[in-house]
Amino acid sequence: MDGGPRAQIVAHVARRPAPDVPAPGFAGQICRFTPGRDTCDRPVTRLPLTALTADPARAEADPGGSVAVTGRFAVEESGPATDVRLTLDVPDGWTADGDGTTAAELPAGRALSGDWTVRVPSDVRPGGHDLTVRAEYRAPDRPGSGVLRVERPVRVFVPEPGVTYVSDLPFTSERNGWGPVERDMSNGERDPADGGPLTLAGTVYDKGLGTHAAGEIVVELGGEYRRFTAGVGVDDEVGAKGTVAFEVLGDGRTLLTTGVLDGAGPAFPVDMDVTGVRQLTLRVLDGGDGVDSDHADWADARLVPSRRGRGCARTLDGVRAGRDAPRAGLQTS
Repeated sequence: MDGGPRAQIVAHVARRPAPDVPAPGFAGQICRFTPGRDTCDRPVTRLPLTALTADPARAEADPGGSVAVTGRFAVEESGPATDVRLTLDVPDGWTADGDGTTAAELPAGRALSGDWTVRVPSDVRPGGHDLTVRAEYRAPDRPGSGVLRVERPVRVFVPEPGVTYVSDLPFTSERNGWGPVERDMSNGERDPADGGPLTLAGTVYDKGLGTHAAGEIVVELGGEYRRFTAGVGVDDEVGAKGTVAFEVLGDGRTLLTTGVLDGAGPAFPVDMDVTGVRQLTLRVLDGGDGVDSDHADWADARLVPSRRGRGCARTLDGVRAGRDAPRAGLQTS
């Protein structure tokens, strides 16, 4: 065969080893000839390895209040990322002060941050609301990949007026069967703050206590409340494995015993009179078959102040007590 592109391709193919081909024989790879190129191999192109964080992941705000949110997008490896845009999406009627942040190119080892002040409408409904920190970018080494997106949620909880959430109160004492008692998240495992969302029969609750049998929580009410409500049950994180019983005591006197509950049913409603009670005890017992997987939730556990008072002023952050209008709670047991 004479020289030229065709001969160069064949010569290159013949030189490549073919260990998986029985002798006699050969294997080859054919590609378009390009001057100066002596192999069909092409370098592997990778998408940038990135990380997006949103801080805080959870926050609380009153109607008409505000929340500060920070987003950070970093290229950790295989940069650069180009046409980078960092934005914050908020619910209808909410506003975010702070412009979206952009960068024409972000090489590996560099980050882009954005800060926003989110304004909560004065007429917002109580409960949880979702914000989204979003990063959009392109990978120049992979032009066919288009615009790439990554998102992180921010959950903002707006408290119900006229109630105090038990998870906002300091504990006089606490005892838990596995790890610490968790505030506003499920029990999880043994480390603090390692739980997930409080979830009973598929319903997610923003507020409450994540506990494990055998456990007990004592809070001081000082006689300032008239009703205690909650939904109790085995958290979905353990499926149908756990079996527990819940007890509520006021000043050492038993006010409620649920009997054995498992993860197959809906939340058990608790709605009871605590008028004059100075010390409230919330107790979780195993269901008689040991404590394995006994993850027990006091979901949406709340106290309604008595008419003669505005509720206990000793909350964890000093702003959750003294609200005026009670909410229709769970059915009276």
